[in-house]
Amino acid sequence: MSTRPRHPRRRGFTLMELLVTIILLGTFGLLVAQLFHATFMLNYTTANAQNAAASFNFAELRLREDVWTAQKIAVKDPHTAAVTLSDGGGAITWTLRNDKLSRRVGDDTDTWTAPPGATFQLDGSTLLLAVAESKTARAATLSFASQRTTVNGMLK
Repeated sequence: MSTRPRHPRRRGFTLMELLVTIILLGTFGLLVAQLFHATFMLNYTTANAQNAAASFNFAELRLREDVWTAQKIAVKDPHTAAVTLSDGGGAITWTLRNDKLSRRVGDDTDTWTAPPGATFQLDGSTLLLAVAESKTARAATLSFASQRTTVNGMLK
């Protein structure tokens, strides 16, 4: 008498097991792809935000230097400020357009990234740069005082 089992032993996988495995691997692959995409987008967005902040900080420094030596400051509209220098350096026009801050002296123009919704205002002899709240910036008002117009106002 032989001791052979009645049912032969199964070898391999069933079709259902293979389908479940393929579905699980596909889902895992999609999740990993989304994670990589989100990671790279975060790096890209962070780098752009840092570059924009550094650009605006440099523009702020230039504007502060211009206004400090200004003999006259005029705000033509919320997006344009004119600074007349006291040292005979002529006029400088600062313009806010499409999230860009531009400084024009004669034919030379420098452009930097600016926060969206920024506007110029004039408070006596002080130039104000109002920044509206947005996804990338908190609401703030930057004040730029002119040394000459402040001293002249104190002498009167």
